[in-house]
Amino acid sequence: MKPNTKKVIKGLIQPIYRGEMLNWKQSVLQLALRLEYVDWNIGRMTNYDNTIKGEEMWSIMPGISYRPNDKTVIRASYRFRRDYDFLRNPGENTAGFTIGISSYF
Repeated sequence: MKPNTKKVIKGLIQPIYRGEMLNWKQSVLQLALRLEYVDWNIGRMTNYDNTIKGEEMWSIMPGISYRPNDKTVIRASYRFRRDYDFLRNPGENTAGFTIGISSYF
């Protein structure tokens, strides 16, 4: 990461159900939310007028996860991301779904 970079990542995972689900006795269903913000120039360009802002990105990613046991997780999430260029022209939007399975031995 460049020296004049600010990065903020916040996440929240909240169980909404604990108990038997799909024949698993100790299942957990969780909602998740991840917020990200990166300012590649800490809000201003020092070589230019202080009002110029740009080169930043933010995203929001809600999701849901199912844990049939404490070592396995199945996740689905949707991410919306917006990037701004050096001159803060209208941002580029990126969005997509992610599905994942993890298991730990």
